[in-house]
Amino acid sequence: MAAISRLSEKQATAIVMKYVLTASHANIADALSCTTETVREHLARGRERLGRMLVHLGPECLPTEVTTPFSRENER
Repeated sequence: MAAISRLSEKQATAIVMKYVLTASHANIADALSCTTETVREHLARGRERLGRMLVHLGPECLPTEVTTPFSRENER
């Protein structure tokens, strides 16, 4: 959480909503008042920054796309 708090507000919100709350891209877009494409950019940039901040922990600790049976359904 300390690393997430160092992200921009929108990146942090997108990361928490996606990976903690398992919100869809559409729900995140509504919360951030942006498009789903912008949500994807916030997530990608947030994961990239987290990766650079947490690289010393090893690859198993880095954020990746979470795939569940419902992942694609949530993005529609």
